[in-house]
Amino acid sequence: MKKQIILIFTALLSLGTIQSCKDACGEITCLNGGTCDDGTCQCPEGFSGETCELANNSMTIDDLTGSYLFDTIETRCVFTPSIPGFLENFDETATQVVIIVEADPNNSNGLMFTDTINDLTFTAEIQGAISDSTNYIIPNQPVTLPGQYGAFVQDGEISGSGYVAGSNVVYSATLTGSIDADSLSGGIFNQVIDVQCNQTQVSGVKL
Repeated sequence: MKKQIILIFTALLSLGTIQSCKDACGEITCLNGGTCDDGTCQCPEGFSGETCELANNSMTIDDLTGSYLFDTIETRCVFTPSIPGFLENFDETATQVVIIVEADPNNSNGLMFTDTINDLTFTAEIQGAISDSTNYIIPNQPVTLPGQYGAFVQDGEISGSGYVAGSNVVYSATLTGSIDADSLSGGIFNQVIDVQCNQTQVSGVKL
């Protein structure tokens, strides 16, 4: 009888130990290739944190702000309806453009981009973890375009997306708006013309 009690106690102790080990990692999810060992995530090189959620090269909004030099910015604009020989479409390439990136005072996860060639400012929302490859979106928002295009673009909006990788910032953007043709033609064209301008994979290096 005594032998049976000892065997039962030993079996229960072993079962409890197995159950305890199993529960230690039962509700833990290790990220970025980490593995759980006795309730603790063992992180691969380059990551840390309770669940390996932190990249050791993580950045902050402040790390992303500054001035970026773009060697070229290519823009294609399409006008609808078009006016043959006057407003159909045009492609434009600008060189040595500086984009200023600042923290958005109204959004702790946001950035403000100022395109100096067009005197255009728009905001971008940082999505997900801020790391060496930071994705962001440019939410659809109203903008004005007073620079080289003059003040004739009314009710303009911009949207797009991009990312920051090391010292580079990349974005793709679409600008939509309308032109009062009278302001360009001196009253010859009495109509408003829709315009859409696209910038694709524009890349600059931080100064």
